[in-house]
Amino acid sequence: YRNDGSSPIHQSHFNRADKAKILSARFKPVDGRARTLHVYEDGTGTFDKGD
Repeated sequence: YRNDGSSPIHQSHFNRADKAKILSARFKPVDGRARTLHVYEDGTGTFDKGD
């Protein structure tokens, strides 16, 4: 993956010590509120920090 900010694959911005790769995908559901889903290497995901 490119580590120049143009790739949807990156490392955590909240925990710089965590080197696991994260895939970020932007969704715009029917209600029109765009959100970003972060999917981790183990298949789990989160919309918000701490959820």
